Amino acid sequence: MQWIGALLAAGGCALLGALCARRLDARERAMEFWENALARMASAVETGGAGLPEILRAGADGGENTLAQAALSQGDWLSALAWDPLLTERETAALRDALSGLFAATAGPQKKALAQAQEKWRGFARAAREAADKNRRLYCSLGFLGGAALFILLC
Repeated sequence: MQWIGALLAAGGCALLGALCARRLDARERAMEFWENALARMASAVETGGAGLPEILRAGADGGENTLAQAALSQGDWLSALAWDPLLTERETAALRDALSGLFAATAGPQKKALAQAQEKWRGFARAAREAADKNRRLYCSLGFLGGAALFILLC
């Protein structure tokens, strides 16, 4: 019976390490989504003549995203937008600034807001990729080693 408990505890530690590594992967995918969405929105603004609904649909890329389904009043829309819990407050604030810049009447301020957001976002995405690459194997290894140590202690 003691062996079964030790194996379960060791498996739990290994699983916890794998789950932490998967969370890093999910954060990296969220960063890539927003990086691509900002690029698609900038492309829609650059091609000229795109109104706000078309820009938001380009950012959503046809997905079931709140970008495509949002109301067009700025205050209501930004507060109703579902922010990804994997993003930090700084990243969310940068997105909020960029998306609020899309409500400008002309393309000039829209281009400027998107260009600034893309520049910030490249830095955020690069930092997230580096952290994910560095910590992914670390979490898996620590989970496995913690599980092995716990197995040894319990047996």
